[in-house]
Amino acid sequence: MMMDMIGGMGGCMVGMGMMGLLGLLLLAGMVAGLVYLARGFGRGRQTVTAGGGAGEDHALTVLRERYARGEVDHAEYERRRVALGEREWVR
Repeated sequence: MMMDMIGGMGGCMVGMGMMGLLGLLLLAGMVAGLVYLARGFGRGRQTVTAGGGAGEDHALTVLRERYARGEVDHAEYERRRVALGEREWVR
């Protein structure tokens, strides 16, 4: 009889423990989702830097590579560079 009472109480404790674990997992999921969204919104159009590098727009990089290989002439390069919004840098 005593074992039935202990078994019943243990089942209740396991249920409460599972609810606590579910709550922690839900909270961790919400935090991870917020971090994911915050990082995603920061990945819009990247800024263009004078020397290229990590902040440079991928389309401009491709344009420069095509110009370097001779696939586009200087006039076409300048037209597309302006269309992509890069400012001309004075050196």
